[in-house]
Amino acid sequence: MGRLAFELSYVMPDSKTTYMTDDGTNVGLYMFVADTAGDLSAGTTYAAKWNQTDSTGVGAADLTWISLGHATDAEISDYVHGTNGKTKVTFNDIFESEAPVADACSLGFTSISANGVGQECLKVKAGMEKVASRLETRRYAAMLGATTEFRKEEGITYDSKRHKMYVGMSNVAKSMLAGTSGDVGGPDHMRLDAENKCGAVYQMDLGPDSVIGSNYVAHNMYGLVAGRPVSASDPQVAGFEAKNSCHIDGISEPDNVTYVSGYDMLVIGEDTGSGHQNDAIWAYDFATEKLTRILTTPYGSETTSPYWYPNINGWSYLTTVVQHPYGESDSNQNTGAGEARAYTGYVGPFPAVNVQ
Repeated sequence: MGRLAFELSYVMPDSKTTYMTDDGTNVGLYMFVADTAGDLSAGTTYAAKWNQTDSTGVGAADLTWISLGHATDAEISDYVHGTNGKTKVTFNDIFESEAPVADACSLGFTSISANGVGQECLKVKAGMEKVASRLETRRYAAMLGATTEFRKEEGITYDSKRHKMYVGMSNVAKSMLAGTSGDVGGPDHMRLDAENKCGAVYQMDLGPDSVIGSNYVAHNMYGLVAGRPVSASDPQVAGFEAKNSCHIDGISEPDNVTYVSGYDMLVIGEDTGSGHQNDAIWAYDFATEKLTRILTTPYGSETTSPYWYPNINGWSYLTTVVQHPYGESDSNQNTGAGEARAYTGYVGPFPAVNVQ
């Protein structure tokens, strides 16, 4: 399917279409469409291109999907393991590379900005296109014109009621902004007016695409809910200024998200440092468009892996994890008596719901 800094893969109800999020700076958004439902060992990988329609707030865009080609597990495995007459490949087996001169590349080389390492000048060696598409997916996507300017792309989930998808973006910053250093070498598809280090959750409308062969293709991307950086126009609650650079009544650096089918809520976890001293899990109510804080964690921990199970033996459950307490801040408060333990647990049971 590809080699990324995977945050999450999410398989759609057709058991063929899978979305893959990429955690880091100068990263992309990817989709894999399998040949056969229930079998992800063969298919075509696509990378999104952000065609910006709005630069304000967290921005908005129409999406087009660039094919990175078809591959099978067996084809790529030979290059990874050195089997069936193939050798284990390295970067230099896949690409020719050169240093840019005055932000430009020589004829035949493609200038990209991916992986958060700055500008690169690359040329795929003859016959290595398929290998590049799966073992250097982010670089190859950038070379074909896809967008590799997202920042801290996190979890993803599907809303069966609205036929939408939601993705957490921990930061709206760096290469997502207009004219930043992370855009040198790349096409600068994302040109947002201002950063929001408190992040946002984006929504995407899904629909059919006969060429791609899926009914779950995202056609656009725009904000659903954004964090609130503390400012003179949106001041913090008195007494909380020192430890919370993002307003405590809003999200901060969203991580994983899950749609609570049957109850029509979106649950949003946080992985934040200075944004919130206590990371939280929120429930976003689509009917009221309001957030409710439903769980907080000890200092220095993050809330990971919220996931909704709609029906387990007649009951619904929400799972979550408290990860690395005192691991990102307030370590001096850890007495060593067990406070730094991580926890996995669940909220529920709730009456089960049926999902189509």
